[in-house]
Amino acid sequence: MPTQQLIARRCGISQSLVSRVLRGSTRLPVAPATRQRILQTAKEMDYFSERNLVARTRMGRRTDTIALVVAGMSRATFFQYAFYQQLLLGVEGEAGARGKHTIFSCVETLEKNLLEELYPKVDGLLLKGSLPKDFVKQVAAKKPVVLLATTVPEAQVSEVSDDGHAGIFSTTAYLVEQGHRHIAYALRDENPHNERFHQRYLGYRDALAASGLKIPASYETIPSTARLSSEIKSYAGLWDILWALKPRPTAIVCNADLTALQMMEAADSRGIRIPEQCSITGYDDVAEAARVRPSLTTVHVPYEELGRRAAQVLFGEIEKRQTPRQTIRLLPELKERASVVSVPAPSDTELTT
Repeated sequence: MPTQQLIARRCGISQSLVSRVLRGSTRLPVAPATRQRILQTAKEMDYFSERNLVARTRMGRRTDTIALVVAGMSRATFFQYAFYQQLLLGVEGEAGARGKHTIFSCVETLEKNLLEELYPKVDGLLLKGSLPKDFVKQVAAKKPVVLLATTVPEAQVSEVSDDGHAGIFSTTAYLVEQGHRHIAYALRDENPHNERFHQRYLGYRDALAASGLKIPASYETIPSTARLSSEIKSYAGLWDILWALKPRPTAIVCNADLTALQMMEAADSRGIRIPEQCSITGYDDVAEAARVRPSLTTVHVPYEELGRRAAQVLFGEIEKRQTPRQTIRLLPELKERASVVSVPAPSDTELTT
C-alpha cells in the first residue's frame, strides 16, 4: 500500500513535508514546484485510489477526501442547471486548495444504508436536498456532516445556506415600493422536508405584513407546487386561476427563477403582457434570467461561495470533531431588471377591498 513515507522516499524529502502538502496545510509555506512534485508522485503511486482510501481508513488514517451527496436528484438533472454546478465548483475549489479530494454523488431515493459504501472513503460529507431529520442524524452519527443549501433545523448539524427569507422579503418589499399592493405568490411548497422554500414563502408574508398589507383570502387558494403537478399540469392553467382572482394581482413573487421563467412563457401563450399587465420576480439569478425578454428581476444567490464556505466548515469539523454547530446564512442580492414596472398606488378604499 502506498504511504506518505514511500512518497517522501521517492521525492527525496521529509515525510513531514509530504504530510503537510497532502493534508493541505497552509501554516508553513511550501514551494509550488515541490508541492506539485509531491502531488504528482502521490498520484503516480495510486495514493488517492479508492482501494487505498479504504485501506487507510481501516488503519485509522484520514482519506483526505470529502463527499458532496445530493438527494432526490439525478446527475443529469444536477448538471442541467448552472447554479447547482456552481455549488460543486465551490466545494471542489476549496478542497483542491487544501490538497483534498471530492467525491460527488446524486441519489434519487433515500434508503437506510444508502451511504454505507461511502463512509470508508471519506472523512466527512456535505448533504443537499429534501432530507428527513432522521436520515441526517443517521449520517452524522457516522461522519462529520454539513448541510449545503439545505435546512433541517431538528437535525442539529452545521449548515451553510442562502437566506431565502431575506431574499424574498427584499423582492416583495421592492414591489411594494413600486406601488404594487395586490401581490400573489407562486408557488408554495408543501413538502415538509423543504424548509428552504418554506422560508421564502414566509419572507413574502412578512414583507407584506411589514408594509401594513394583508394577503387577500382568495390568494390563499393559489395552488401549491404539488397541485400544479397533479391537477393543473400547466403554467397556462395557473394563469387562468391567477387571472380570475379578486382582486387580480398586479405582481407575482415566484419561489425560483425556473418558476418565473415558465410563468413568463405561459403568460405569452395567454396573451398576458409582462410587465405591463403583471410584474414578476424570481429567485436564484440563473443565466437565463438576464437573457429572457423582458429580463427577470430576481435575487442573486452566491452559489459558488456557498459551496466554498460549506467545505470550510466541514474541514473545520473534520480537524476538530467537537466543533460547535454552525449556521451560516449568506445574504442574497436583489437584481432589478425589466420584469417589474411601477403602478399607481391604490386608494385607501381599494386597499380594503
